[in-house]
Amino acid sequence: MRCCGGQDCRKVDKIDFLPDGDMIMHVGYMEVLVPRSFLKERSEDADAHVCVSIATGTYRPICVFLPGTS
Repeated sequence: MRCCGGQDCRKVDKIDFLPDGDMIMHVGYMEVLVPRSFLKERSEDADAHVCVSIATGTYRPICVFLPGTS
């Protein structure tokens, strides 16, 4: 609700951390590249979540929520 009104937010299945500090969030069939410098917010539960835009034809993060991150 804090980011996209609960409309485009999805629970992350798996996160791959890349050597340059970026990460790839796997959400079902989607792979969302999250740059290292992207602002990450604290998740309200023990799971990671990402709100995704597909307006440009690629999956881009709108906001990212990680457990234990502020």
